[in-house]
Amino acid sequence: RKDYEKMTVLQKQQALLQGAVTEKAPRSKEIGKASPIFTESLPEYTVKEGEGLTWKEGKVTVEQEGAVLTLNFQGMPDCETYLILEGLDYQDINPVRLYSEEELDSMDAYSRNKLYSDSRDWEGAQSAALKIKGGETEKRLKYLTRENSFSSGVEDYLINVGCSREGIHEITVTFQNKGVYTFDRLYVACQPVRAMKEWTKELRAETPETLELEENRVYAEMTLSEPKLLCFSIPYNKGWTAYVDGEKAEILPANTMNLAVELGEGEHTVELRYQTPGLSAGAAVSAGGLISLGILGICRGRRRKTKENLKFA
Repeated sequence: RKDYEKMTVLQKQQALLQGAVTEKAPRSKEIGKASPIFTESLPEYTVKEGEGLTWKEGKVTVEQEGAVLTLNFQGMPDCETYLILEGLDYQDINPVRLYSEEELDSMDAYSRNKLYSDSRDWEGAQSAALKIKGGETEKRLKYLTRENSFSSGVEDYLINVGCSREGIHEITVTFQNKGVYTFDRLYVACQPVRAMKEWTKELRAETPETLELEENRVYAEMTLSEPKLLCFSIPYNKGWTAYVDGEKAEILPANTMNLAVELGEGEHTVELRYQTPGLSAGAAVSAGGLISLGILGICRGRRRKTKENLKFA
């Protein structure tokens, strides 16, 4: 996991196609550490400022809604092309800042006073929308500032603008809101798809010959040419129990959110069973409570009957 966290977002994407991320090393020494190969390239780009927008390294000031920033670069054929924004932040512009001193002086008194009055009550937008286009692909990004109550705190974004045989050579970013947009880093990346096809083909080389999916059970039969980790696209949860060839086996947290089991060379059966954590204990407590309630009811009934008998006597 420590090795994985040091990678860039594109490297992480490639690494997960060549190995698995685990919180601890597998018990079997025959399952070796992966040595992923990275194939992305980062072309240099030039910036063209659209009307109502100014660009300074790491900062875009937008004074007109819908202003466009264009990035031109030497794209690569047969690649997925990405725009990566790291450390994105946004601040709305106070309306007064949109006017120069000369423009303010030329206003009539009513308009100028109203502008100043509005600026005193101004709080600023807490979200901004961007439209990113490359080739025939168009993506939309909604950014929520830290002040927004719905903000997830995400500041790094990877936008895939598509794959092209000839290569994509231009990306446009349309800023739908006025304001100041800042970045720790903004760059373009090209990742060849040929390598990804080879990696996915290798991952599919040894998959379960039998796979049964039930409500709280997964069963698989498979044959391996060498010891490997079998990773499931199932979220890791302590409620899962694994059995390999009928014997209880350790479950490893894998790929930051899923689960995996170790398998040796040869034929295997793998079974996953799920039970909600604490369900048995909860059922036992509930059953005990019902029994206690029943006994209490019986005792009260007997006392009431005894009192009635004494009263009658």
